[in-house]
Amino acid sequence: LNLEYISYLIYIIFKKYKEMRILITIILSIFWLYGYSQSDSILNNTVFHGIDISHYQGEIDWIKIDTTISFVICKATEGINKIDPKFKYNWENCGITKGAYHFFRPQYSGIGQAKLFLSVIFVDSGDIIPVIDVEMTKYWKIDQKRGAKNLTEMVKYIEEELCVTPIIYTSGHFWNLYVGPHY
Repeated sequence: LNLEYISYLIYIIFKKYKEMRILITIILSIFWLYGYSQSDSILNNTVFHGIDISHYQGEIDWIKIDTTISFVICKATEGINKIDPKFKYNWENCGITKGAYHFFRPQYSGIGQAKLFLSVIFVDSGDIIPVIDVEMTKYWKIDQKRGAKNLTEMVKYIEEELCVTPIIYTSGHFWNLYVGPHY
């Protein structure tokens, strides 16, 4: 396999299989993060381990973190008005490759959520591109179309502001049941 062939396959998948776009975005993000070419270790079955964290873990002693952890994704925001109280501490003290995530709330404006998220994070060279955590909440059962519309708005706003497509962090099962049919 060469990069030209892989690029062609990705193009076909993006054009034909809308539900595969998230998986491809995650794969491309990993390539982007680690700057791999076709001869590098990702093609040799190297696995990178990471964790996601928020205020729920309390104050983390970053010196004691398992050395096999390659990256961390820090919760930054949620909905339209919640900033994780430990985000700044975690972001400034983790000492490894890092990224930020927003916990998506389907009942709120995607643009409002994107504005909050982007007002809190700063993506620097070497950081993981922004992540949107999309999980089951009671509002997905109430109005899936509105949730998918708000998510689309959030993704597009971030793309316009940062010129990068954010990673959507979710399960395939949840996506296929609640989001995918309306996205």
